[in-house]
Amino acid sequence: SSRYSDANSVPAVISPPTWLGLLRLFQKQSAGSRDKLWGLVQSAPWLDYVPVQCSSCGTVIPDETNPNSIDEDVGLKEVPPTAEEHPHVRAGWYRGPRSSIVFQIVCKKCGH
Repeated sequence: SSRYSDANSVPAVISPPTWLGLLRLFQKQSAGSRDKLWGLVQSAPWLDYVPVQCSSCGTVIPDETNPNSIDEDVGLKEVPPTAEEHPHVRAGWYRGPRSSIVFQIVCKKCGH
């Protein structure tokens, strides 16, 4: 059984699967109670944390590492953005002033 299968939680299948559709469903389920509406919003499966995983082998990439680790230890490197990414990437300050870059993760298990 789904974690969201009881009548007071998010249904396992929602049609149409949009945030607005889900919000309207929650409004009906909450029967005017703002507290219940907020509880339903907070329980939405779309808000569940999903760790970064390798798209090839599924290995979970750790969110935190040893403070003494360097980028290469965890498979992280800085690369220029692709043409598709470039409009969404800004120059700024991260570990010092820099031009537009993106972070690329290389899986330590499979190398993808």
